[in-house]
Amino acid sequence: MQDITIPGKIQVGGHWYEVRFVKNLIRDTGNRGQVTWHTQSVEIDDNMPESITSQVFWHECKHLVDKHYNNDSLAEDAVASMAEGEFQVLQGMGIRFVR
Repeated sequence: MQDITIPGKIQVGGHWYEVRFVKNLIRDTGNRGQVTWHTQSVEIDDNMPESITSQVFWHECKHLVDKHYNNDSLAEDAVASMAEGEFQVLQGMGIRFVR
């Protein structure tokens, strides 16, 4: 398996987003991950299994791409299913994202 460290910042288009691991995000918001557009941040719960953390990071990246290149037009269920499918392909190729 090729481990790729989740970066502290990620660029999509001309925009930089800070990636942060947040304690109790699931408890406080009900979300495993989220994008906050006005602060340009991606937040991921800091207490999940490695495979879930990897999948949630990829899911939030999908939201970023949708926002900047697809006019934010995908519904959440479309983002979720596409991100899960792409994540499965990445895992099958031996690629995962780690903290």
